[in-house]
Amino acid sequence: MTLKSFQDRVSADHNIAADDFHYYYFLYTLLKMKIGDTVGLEVKDDIHIDLSNGKQVLIQVKHSIQKNKSNQTINLTELDIDLWKTLSNWKNMIDDTTQQRDSLESQIKYINKTKFILLSNKSYSSSNKFLIILDKFKSKEVMINDVIRHLTDLKDKTQDSTIKGYINFLLKSQKKWLSNFFKNLEFKLDEENIIDKIKSTIRENRIPEYRIDQVFYRIDSNVRLQNYFQAQNRNKILISFEQFEKMVIPLFEEERNQGLVIKERTENFSGDPLDQLFIKQLLDIEIIESDEIFEIIELTNRKMLAYTNFKYWEHEGSITTLQKKEFDKTSIEMWQVEFNSHYRKIKRKIKKGNCEITEEELLDTAQSLYDALLKYNLKLCNTELGQEISHGQLYLLADKPSIGWKINWENEYGI
Repeated sequence: MTLKSFQDRVSADHNIAADDFHYYYFLYTLLKMKIGDTVGLEVKDDIHIDLSNGKQVLIQVKHSIQKNKSNQTINLTELDIDLWKTLSNWKNMIDDTTQQRDSLESQIKYINKTKFILLSNKSYSSSNKFLIILDKFKSKEVMINDVIRHLTDLKDKTQDSTIKGYINFLLKSQKKWLSNFFKNLEFKLDEENIIDKIKSTIRENRIPEYRIDQVFYRIDSNVRLQNYFQAQNRNKILISFEQFEKMVIPLFEEERNQGLVIKERTENFSGDPLDQLFIKQLLDIEIIESDEIFEIIELTNRKMLAYTNFKYWEHEGSITTLQKKEFDKTSIEMWQVEFNSHYRKIKRKIKKGNCEITEEELLDTAQSLYDALLKYNLKLCNTELGQEISHGQLYLLADKPSIGWKINWENEYGI
């Protein structure tokens, strides 16, 4: 047998993991509680819930970092000390004479208003015959005498004096006591991914997928801080539904109303940049020259930044397809106002048959229109998109083409 070093024996790794697991299930319980409930941490039990109907749930949390040969968390075995120590603790609680529970009647009354849950990341195993016979007892396939007989066999079977003592202590209870207790006893095993469960619950509160991590960190931080101050002031950590609601509703509302998250990384453009219709339009009004490669790449990058973000927001559900269509419509209306304003004088001359309109005048007007449009900072879902994406939106529309800068752009670019 390999002896562990002193440092290994006092290592806190398993305690840290267990404490975190304990705390995060408490946080998960807060997120799942109903109106009128109150959740406590290390008050009546590891975690408890006082229900609005006067009943209660007591939860003992057992965590293990031990792995089997497949690198999975070990099973909860039939002779697991966590199992029998927990049941022994609950018997002591039920039979507590300091709480005036010294009669069978008072003990049964306490049992019947309580759900006892052993929660663990340890796995269920079909070799745990105690869990199997317990399920059969609850479904009335076997009687309480069968359960007692199995417990007696277990007690005789084990060589562990501590476990033998726990089982023997439980067997001292009367049949009626044991029958009611086992009916209200539950096991929640394989609770490995508690963080994922918390995040799923946050998503169920209509928080967009892309904001779940941010909401999780903020709730986590707020609850930890409140727990710290409660402990510092020697107060019990008890949080009612109403208290928790006041803590998280403003946070939920704030996050739901937060602006869009802009991704800086864009999808790559494939093809010849000079083949883009918006580039051809800008070449025609002499905003750029065909040999200004770096400028053309920069403008293309802005178009791709807008494209990437619109695609991402629609995919993540941050915006709907209808909202994107409305945004395009608003962008085109903005362009139309500027287009009409810039070409008003020229159109009036054309209407009067004035032939003095020069190519230079048309070019200056198109460039002036382009410059005016670049000053807009477009907004989508209460989020100012900034100059780069605003410019990119213009380039996307000019690529379709839905907008142009020359007076005859519709005829010239294929509409």
